[in-house]
Amino acid sequence: KQAHQLYIAGHSLYCRAPSFLENLVVPAILKDLQWGVATWANANSDRNVRGEIEMFFSRKGHTTSWHTDFQENFTIQLTGVKRWTFRGSNTKHPLRGCTPHFSNQGRDVVETQLKAAELCTSDMMGVEDGKHEEGAVTLRAGDVLYHPAGVFHRVECLEDSLAMNVSLYASSCADLTANAIQ
Repeated sequence: KQAHQLYIAGHSLYCRAPSFLENLVVPAILKDLQWGVATWANANSDRNVRGEIEMFFSRKGHTTSWHTDFQENFTIQLTGVKRWTFRGSNTKHPLRGCTPHFSNQGRDVVETQLKAAELCTSDMMGVEDGKHEEGAVTLRAGDVLYHPAGVFHRVECLEDSLAMNVSLYASSCADLTANAIQ
């Protein structure tokens, strides 16, 4: 009820799906894609969440800041129109995203973000001033976009819209070995 009131008042909203839905869907997608090492056996077997499902209720004019994600992402545009702009990155297999919206969520998150930013400082150079632009795509209702981990992107909502994002983080041999040692 509160979310609906905020949206009607003109706000853009981000909502994460309930964990029971993520635990049902994420391992099935990872298995079908054959991503990761035994990721689908148990989504939380190595104490790491292997994905999430998010809904974005965006108002016309809402724009994200430039950022990267550490997950492999599939965005399904359900209604409205969004323009995605991409810029290259040399970061391979990022452990954390370079994402400004984590800055107000406590010292541990901020410290992790700063460490991640240190690793990709050279990539951050020129992102805001337009260097390294590689392209843009416009999503309309029914379109699906895959955007890999570590790629800088910015999203502008051209019409009120609803989009679902499925973010996946496949397990590696290193993850399973570290978990076994613990």
